[in-house]
Amino acid sequence: MSDRRKAEYVRAKREALGMAEAKAKVEKVRQQMLRDAKEKALGLHNDSTSLIPEQHCPGCGLYVCESTHLLFEGAKPKPGDFTVCIQCAIFLRLDNELKNQIATPEEVHNARSKDWWPTLDATRGFILGEIEGKLKK
Repeated sequence: MSDRRKAEYVRAKREALGMAEAKAKVEKVRQQMLRDAKEKALGLHNDSTSLIPEQHCPGCGLYVCESTHLLFEGAKPKPGDFTVCIQCAIFLRLDNELKNQIATPEEVHNARSKDWWPTLDATRGFILGEIEGKLKK
């Protein structure tokens, strides 16, 4: 097998693993969001998600005020972090004030070389799949 074919095989395998991990992490985040909403309604404190400034997704207008890190449990969002809108699946980047900005094509291109990219991309693919499934119903 040529080096190029080996690299393609490794990349495909990594992407497949990333998709499975992303599905599990998205489900974990959803379950945590449900628990957080219940605890919030009951007045209990929960610090598994981080508060970010109240804002709307610049892509679809979804109201957001919390962020959950997909890769590192308990990690706090910081300027420059990438995320994906859970409603429209657009790539977003947090600015210096932790406000979501639509990631530029250049930022997305540069992010593809990062070790966390496969998980983020797979998460986006999972969300897009859910959007498509809802549209077909």
